[in-house]
Amino acid sequence: MKRFKASVCMSPVKAAIVAFVLAAVVIAFPAVVVAAVGARPLSLPLPASPDLNRDGIVNVTDLTPVRSSFNSTTGQPAFNRGADFNADGIVDVYDLVRWGQGFSKTMDPETQALLQTTLNSALADIAVPGATMTVVRPDGAVWVGVAGLSDTANSTPMAPGLKFRIGSVTKTFTAVLILQLVQEGSLSLDQTLESVLPGAVPNGSAITIRQLLNHTSGVFDYIQAQNPNFLVGIGSDPLRKWTPQELVAVANANVPYFAPGAGFHYSNTNYVLLGMIIEKVTHRTYAQEVTSRFIVPLGLRNTSVAELPDMPAGSTHGYVYATTWYECTNIDPSWAFATGNIVSSTGDLLVWLNTIMQGSLLDAQRKADQFTFVRVIPDSDILQYGLGLEKQGLAVGHTGDFVFGGQAAMYELSGWKFIILTNASPPDYEGFGSEYILSMTRQALGLSAV
Repeated sequence: MKRFKASVCMSPVKAAIVAFVLAAVVIAFPAVVVAAVGARPLSLPLPASPDLNRDGIVNVTDLTPVRSSFNSTTGQPAFNRGADFNADGIVDVYDLVRWGQGFSKTMDPETQALLQTTLNSALADIAVPGATMTVVRPDGAVWVGVAGLSDTANSTPMAPGLKFRIGSVTKTFTAVLILQLVQEGSLSLDQTLESVLPGAVPNGSAITIRQLLNHTSGVFDYIQAQNPNFLVGIGSDPLRKWTPQELVAVANANVPYFAPGAGFHYSNTNYVLLGMIIEKVTHRTYAQEVTSRFIVPLGLRNTSVAELPDMPAGSTHGYVYATTWYECTNIDPSWAFATGNIVSSTGDLLVWLNTIMQGSLLDAQRKADQFTFVRVIPDSDILQYGLGLEKQGLAVGHTGDFVFGGQAAMYELSGWKFIILTNASPPDYEGFGSEYILSMTRQALGLSAV
């Protein structure tokens, strides 16, 4: 599957040291979600039912603290007893893999070997340090594979469950949050930007919130600014703290792509503005809203809205290529704000995406809005965009790139689910390395993209 062309969407911008594309990541995931980390034997007894919190749903919340269970020494909530089924010392979504017969399936050895070989080969093709991939078959069988290194200096192998900068997967959080504010009556999709953020952009009275969400606003993408080159500035001063207003000012110094509603152009500025709207309406920070609405209730223990340069413990290292590989793990994420500053893991993203597709976060109308697509290319339905969702042929999902340490591709295609994370952008490949891995995997499995 090819990414959006430069004429209608953001393309890689060659800066002094890096090519950067920031896109969103979202995946349709309608079934119960689990993630496999291997087939090691279990030494702990299985419970009668994996639904430990007895809410009728088997998901990551069955692993999280319950009020009726406390540590007698600390007085803090304790994790449900016996939930560390993979015996790695951590209670997380990976413990759900082999939890109870019939709950999850592992793929047959032949398919596992095919997927691992494909991942290894594709990683070699795009020449980035490391990657992880999760594949879910229509019958629910799950495979998680890793390839390459998470830390090149110490030759540390890539491992399942590590945290990555997920780039524009952040947009999925932003879009759902905006839609929740709409269903709560705080916003309307058809109200103007000017009515919420007066003077934010010169033509704000003609731009609607819906147009920001589906990239039909025409607002210039600050990432593409050339005079001065925005990406060169990030590379030369990676620890600079940016305000959202400064990012919008970069966009405003450039001519809009078209009149609002007159076309499609992927613009990260749209989601910076949406983040500003969230803070204006809620009187709280973007990070606070995402944390309280999504991260805490869903038990996304490996997910956070990055506000400092340092990556959290348990993260992959990140790299950028400039004639050779340089580590760029620590970079101030403020330049990405609500368009790309979240850190997460494959397991957490599966829970998040499953929740989106179950529709538990939005009412029927808002979910319908989310899945209403516009054409990316005039007179063609091959590429379409919803409210934080891409549709490419039969595939629904999104690609993402935070080139200072991570790329992603997550799609549902013909009942299969694919989630790929890498810790760098390819040095030569003109596109998403994560999407290349996905494309090679799709072909290996004999799946049609259209």
